[in-house]
Amino acid sequence: FLSGDMMVDQYSTLAPAEGEAPLADSSYYFSSRGPTPDGAMPDLCAPGGAIAPIPRHSLQGKAQYHGTSMASPNAAGVAACVLSALAAQGVKCSPVELRRGLVNSARPVDVLDPFAQGAGIVSAAAAVDYILAHKGKPGQDISMDVTVP
Repeated sequence: FLSGDMMVDQYSTLAPAEGEAPLADSSYYFSSRGPTPDGAMPDLCAPGGAIAPIPRHSLQGKAQYHGTSMASPNAAGVAACVLSALAAQGVKCSPVELRRGLVNSARPVDVLDPFAQGAGIVSAAAAVDYILAHKGKPGQDISMDVTVP
């Protein structure tokens, strides 16, 4: 996922002139898409661009990374924040409940390629709210794997 603000701040895209429409959010051209031949689809998306500190031995102070190498840690960090927020309230959450909460609370993004975003962009606050609202309901901890030959 790449927001219009990220395009301007991190990728030297010219900002829209006054009175012009803002830049549209999009997916990177190299983002994973679905469905794959085995039927897999992205479940959700996360911001995939960052300027990050890098090890001293590289002799550079920072570098720009983008794509899965930034989106995956972002999504993992969101999941950790969700678990931490739930633990602070004394709520235990199974992996199935966590996944369901993250996917079902993701915010759809208005991008031209819906097959690149899954359910939408991940949101820690929305996932916590979803998990708390549905905790204890029948079926919230059920997982199914379906394969088609």
